Amino acid sequence: MGTVALNFKARFNDAPLVINQVYDYNGKKLRITKLSFYISRTFLNNRISSLGDQQIGPTLKIDFTDLDSESKSLSGFNSKFDYYADSYTSLSTNIGIN
Repeated sequence: MGTVALNFKARFNDAPLVINQVYDYNGKKLRITKLSFYISRTFLNNRISSLGDQQIGPTLKIDFTDLDSESKSLSGFNSKFDYYADSYTSLSTNIGIN
């Protein structure tokens, strides 16, 4: 068995996104007060060996609502999954907006 770590970071205009901060978007003011979504059916894809694709986790809610500072935003949302050791070529997942 092995472990894969996923890190999700919220960004806006190439900078860490901070909840409730006012941003300029095409000349208009924008304030994001909540940001969350779900990922599901996360697979390590393997087209090389007979082991095939491996699902590595349950449905997971990614919730950025508490990113009220740049330091929290830089840390992001972290999750670890166990998987069968092998050679994988990519990662795939489904995303659902909350």
